[in-house]
Amino acid sequence: MPHHSTPPSLLRLVLAAVCAVLILPGFSHADPLPRRIMLGTQIQNASDETRNRLGIAAAGGVEVLMVVPDSNAAAAKIRKGDVILAVGGKEFVNVAGFLEVVGTLRGGTDVEIRLNREGKERTLTATLNSLPLETSDEFDTEYAFVESPAGRLRTVLTVPRNATNSRAILLLSGLGNATVEHPVADPIGFRAIATALTRQGFAVLRVDKPGCGDSEGGPARDASFDAIVEGYAAGVRLLKSDKRIDATQIYLFGVSIGGLQAPLVAQKEPVAGIALFGTAGTNWPEYLQENSRRQLALSGIGPGQIEQEVSQISAGWKALVDEKLTPDEIADRHPELGEWVEQNWAEGRYFSGITYKFFWELCRADILAAWKEFNGPVLALWGESDFVTSAADHEKLAASANQKQTGRGTFRKIRGVDHNLQAAPTIEDAIRNTQQPGVSAALSVTNEVIEWLNGLP
Repeated sequence: MPHHSTPPSLLRLVLAAVCAVLILPGFSHADPLPRRIMLGTQIQNASDETRNRLGIAAAGGVEVLMVVPDSNAAAAKIRKGDVILAVGGKEFVNVAGFLEVVGTLRGGTDVEIRLNREGKERTLTATLNSLPLETSDEFDTEYAFVESPAGRLRTVLTVPRNATNSRAILLLSGLGNATVEHPVADPIGFRAIATALTRQGFAVLRVDKPGCGDSEGGPARDASFDAIVEGYAAGVRLLKSDKRIDATQIYLFGVSIGGLQAPLVAQKEPVAGIALFGTAGTNWPEYLQENSRRQLALSGIGPGQIEQEVSQISAGWKALVDEKLTPDEIADRHPELGEWVEQNWAEGRYFSGITYKFFWELCRADILAAWKEFNGPVLALWGESDFVTSAADHEKLAASANQKQTGRGTFRKIRGVDHNLQAAPTIEDAIRNTQQPGVSAALSVTNEVIEWLNGLP
């Protein structure tokens, strides 16, 4: 879910990827999803100073800050200080565009990389090696796919060896476009969560969103909300078809916006229970109003200005949803909302890196009705350093489950964890982006889920 804290540095390790050999039992043909690659560069947007110094006339490009040893970038002889201008003939204006282009590359292919080195343009050719698969000496890791309206989506199932009648969990990720499967990095902590749950005897399924990781249907930022929900529902069906898994003991664990999608998935494919972390208990426009008030208050803005800004936010989302206007159309037809569009919608299309069409579908979804239909147990977890969602929303979700049957809903706070499943002793630390590295926070949340699951009748 979005927040208004200082955005993280554009400095990042670029691990661009591609798909694998199918190793699910019962499949003998090659995996139709070609595996992604890891390029292996640390980059940032090329600054005006850098472009001027190198004589680069056009805007855009990314500057290489580090090359990972033994990577595709190293094999291509990319160097620190190079400014990459185009990959495979496709240009880009910033890091986000570069990541989108590299994310389409697949292993076993050749690609041309045009760059500026010390003021001179040159083109390098790289033969791309595929990203390795996740593996474990403790349990089986199986790669497959499910079908969605956007195309085939990569699935990764971790399952105890020699499992029989196993309970299973499907993980539902947040708003961002990070892949849920990565053997080199773990950008959202889902591999650590899956590993911890599988060590406790649960089969755990991850389903990538359209355009993420090896999945079809990209670019990821244009993925449909409905297609993501359908992909998760297909994931539940995949679990139910596995003879090693008890089809009556399948659970959802939704993080952030995955918690909003969880009851919609359960509507399509019934599950035994739902665990949530860092989610909302209202519809999207109402959540945004509450979240904006909370974050503006934390920034020290006075009540009058807060209400003024929230009023503009409400008007902007009303125009987007009720009038079904694009952000650019909102700016044209409602000039008073032009500043809101400019500040919130990149390229006139993307809010928090996600297309406006996604939010059309999200706002049309009747999430509250889906919760009313769900009759299983609910665990609502909230990190005390999470300033993006509220304890009250999680308490409300647990209370709603308890209205149907006493003891069915559980609410728990987790100290020192922020919205991004990272360690942050206080909200102030989370706002300053001073989260402590590591997976301890994700595992503390996972331990709560394990305790809850093991305590169910």
